Amino acid sequence: KTYSVSAGGKISNCLVETANSRISSNIASKNDGNMFKPETYTINAYTHGSNGVTSKGISIRLHGSGGKSDWISLSDCGKDRGDWPGSFTTNSVGTLQKIEVKTNADNKWFPGKITVSAKFGGETITVYGGRWIGQTAATLSPSDNIYCVTIITSNYTNAGTDADIALFLQDNDGTKTDELNLSELCYNKNAFEKGDVESFYIYAPNDFGECRHAFLSSDHSHPAAGWKVSKIEINKVQGGSDGYTVS
Repeated sequence: KTYSVSAGGKISNCLVETANSRISSNIASKNDGNMFKPETYTINAYTHGSNGVTSKGISIRLHGSGGKSDWISLSDCGKDRGDWPGSFTTNSVGTLQKIEVKTNADNKWFPGKITVSAKFGGETITVYGGRWIGQTAATLSPSDNIYCVTIITSNYTNAGTDADIALFLQDNDGTKTDELNLSELCYNKNAFEKGDVESFYIYAPNDFGECRHAFLSSDHSHPAAGWKVSKIEINKVQGGSDGYTVS
């Protein structure tokens, strides 16, 4: 469902995925005991913001109808935000179902969208991070609840802010998402200025119902801390249909 309480144009791009924010690698999987033909997988991962990257690398494990892969270490994740070279080929995991992700050291990574494609099988799955991931493996599935939150700062003089902005979502029953510092998830370190449009992928827990509230806060950390918001658009991009616009 989409609830609209304000006039205004439709926001198109949910997240800008530019060449300098994309990381990609070819990896391949090991099937546990099932003899499928060799398969090569290509992974493209989009990191949220300059502070969302990890220079220590990440590891990814694929799950499919025929088993799971070994952990594949992908070094320098986000360090240069370029293409990972090389490929890894072994037996197929069958139809792709989900992936596990973890960092290779004691630091964190904030992925946006991740796509996994099988070169020979032809299938592609898309999953989203929308949360901080560390050394404890996180399972990313196409059934996860993922929201895209787009915030538009008013186009008036002095409408922007230099403060840090945080956000969390809440459903009808009071279940909340983690509160995230949005300012550190922007590539533009001077975000939320006059007329700016910023978009974020946000993960919601499995028991999260219909999103009904968005809570924004400022830490008032700088002299120019005032902020005038024009519009917030919230759309569910994975896990069902849900969303609304407020102004």
